[in-house]
Amino acid sequence: MSAVFLFLSYAPFWQSWAIWVYFTLLYQSEKLQKPLVTTFITWTIFHFVQYHWLIYPLQDKLALSPYLGWLLVLVASIIHAALLSTLLLIRRYSHLACIFPVVSWIIVGLSFEWLKLIVLGGFPWITVAITQMSNGFSWLLPIFGQLGTCILIFFITGLFIEHRKTALLMIGCLFFLTLNPQEVKLGKSQMFRVYQIPDNNQKGHMKYILALLDQSQALPKSIAVFPEGVLSIDTSWLKLIQDHVMSSQSPVLLGVNLMHSDGTITNSAATKYDQYDKQVLVPFGEVFPPGFKWAQTFANLNSFVAGEHDRPIVMLNQLYNVLICYDIFFPKRYLLDVDQPIILLMDDHWYGNSWVRQYHFRQAEMVSKILGQSLISAGTDGVTGFIENGKNMQLEIKAHGFISKQVHLYARAFFKPIYWLESMHAILAILGILIYSLDAIMGRKCVKSSRL
Repeated sequence: MSAVFLFLSYAPFWQSWAIWVYFTLLYQSEKLQKPLVTTFITWTIFHFVQYHWLIYPLQDKLALSPYLGWLLVLVASIIHAALLSTLLLIRRYSHLACIFPVVSWIIVGLSFEWLKLIVLGGFPWITVAITQMSNGFSWLLPIFGQLGTCILIFFITGLFIEHRKTALLMIGCLFFLTLNPQEVKLGKSQMFRVYQIPDNNQKGHMKYILALLDQSQALPKSIAVFPEGVLSIDTSWLKLIQDHVMSSQSPVLLGVNLMHSDGTITNSAATKYDQYDKQVLVPFGEVFPPGFKWAQTFANLNSFVAGEHDRPIVMLNQLYNVLICYDIFFPKRYLLDVDQPIILLMDDHWYGNSWVRQYHFRQAEMVSKILGQSLISAGTDGVTGFIENGKNMQLEIKAHGFISKQVHLYARAFFKPIYWLESMHAILAILGILIYSLDAIMGRKCVKSSRL
């Protein structure tokens, strides 16, 4: 029964309250020592449903058969379900978990989130925090951030079972915070023209881009934004289009894959004077983890590197924090420069008819909320839109097209403790896993306690 609430929390339902109910019921289940295999099966099925879209890039990038693709999706789902189940198993056998049950519950949550950042080359999808972007719960994010929101959910749900009156008091205090919204300062506005170009292999593609570049000159004070990977490394048009960008009177931000003199390839966003290189590469798509180089050779794929350009880009006397695709899912990237509006470039043509577009735009919306900055998203086939002052307008064009909008570059004071907490995520997770694992191995008798 509790599994229903887990599924309601994520796509396509997005019920923010449901994740609170699910983890409360899971805590109660753990308290009663119910069979752990039930949780493992639930999370395997859940991950398989949520990761179903992986079949599209596996077929597109690795040219795998559908059957092998689905098998790999199942393997990834089992691995992530096993991570959570293992953490719960360690907690069950730990003497410290009996003494500090709620603290140990928090350790399970933050450790699970951290393990997803590193296992399978780094695959931090379906974070707990992203569930809070609906039903009026998103106000938590600017105060607690991504990790802090996860910790809060595990803390309250565990506390509700152990000390219900204290938990209800805490919930009342949280709602009181909503009566004191953080001040938002509207800055200058800027016109953006964001282009959506679904297929970079279509006949006439390069000529069409040249025409769009010429067209953008009609708006000299606007910024033209093209999505990720509009130009690939093997195009003979690259020099010509670069010349167009260099001669442009208005700023153009162009997603392009660049091959450098040393033979390395970067996934970049370039303007006339500036460049940003993608820092977090997609595992098994742009880079292959150690031990999987054979897959790269088998699929005959290029391997990318994280380039040296990782700072904001200047356009029309304004700094912009540029992120490319996968960057948006890693706090170490989006928290690096918190004082500038964000431009996100995406190549989402391989998402197919799946929920992953919802995830990506919700992640962008969550980052905008946390940082208190406007966000402009340029996708090739759907993740295109604007997030301004916490409100989004999403556009899904199924053919070549663009959208123009005057965007207010609003700013809200960023809550610095969010950065400090995220910086300590790995340390907290590693220490928590080590301490509770060693305690479980010692096999001391569990003594119940009323402490947190």
